[in-house]
Amino acid sequence: MRASALSISSSRTATSAIQNGTNPSQSSLFSHPFAIIRISYSNIAANLNPDDEFSRTQFLDSLKYQCNNLEKMKLDDALNMFDQMLLMRPFPSIDPFNRLLGAVSRMRHYSTVVDLYRRMNLAGIKPHRVTLNTLINCYCHLKRVDLGFAVLGEFLKRGCKLDPVTMTALIKGLCFVGDISGAVVLLKKIVEKGYPADVITHSTVINGLCKAGKVQDALEMLRAMETGNCRPNTTIYITRSSMVFAEVAC
Repeated sequence: MRASALSISSSRTATSAIQNGTNPSQSSLFSHPFAIIRISYSNIAANLNPDDEFSRTQFLDSLKYQCNNLEKMKLDDALNMFDQMLLMRPFPSIDPFNRLLGAVSRMRHYSTVVDLYRRMNLAGIKPHRVTLNTLINCYCHLKRVDLGFAVLGEFLKRGCKLDPVTMTALIKGLCFVGDISGAVVLLKKIVEKGYPADVITHSTVINGLCKAGKVQDALEMLRAMETGNCRPNTTIYITRSSMVFAEVAC
């Protein structure tokens, strides 16, 4: 049994770069882990016997439960469970890793997800479409949309099928950093090339246009949806009502 000890991984350069909005290379973010301190551990994870099938099953069931009930899980527990999965031989399937990354992302520890993904790469664990979607989402929240697009390139390189979740995350990231024009252009290219884009993808751009004060552009996009293949839903029509009120107020 591995001794339970504190482990610290640091990447002052990468962390500072993200906070300051600078542009380190993609490889630098994968090569140096973000600062992580592990203090407390769940009992099941601490008592895991990586070579015992029953112990593995019990551990993975606990992980699934905790990822679905975030109020019962702390970041330190998530990090310990990740460490324990790396001890297993063979490794678990990609699904538990995806669950854990998704949980850490929902806890808004986006830089930690980047570090965990880097460690998965070093361990030779191949990512799934869900893994890369989570990574893109985290980069966009960190205002590193450029690295989100780099992951998109990894998507295509691995032959993963793109889905609306991928495109929506990138568009949301562009809106988040104030590049509304880039979001509009990307959506047009997505539609032109036949990539998947759903109502949520379109509504993300419409909301971004509204927040940028480009109400007329948002209304034009809504009209195009009404005559196209992606019909608006109730949420978008509520947004439309808000746009009309905004126009009247002006």
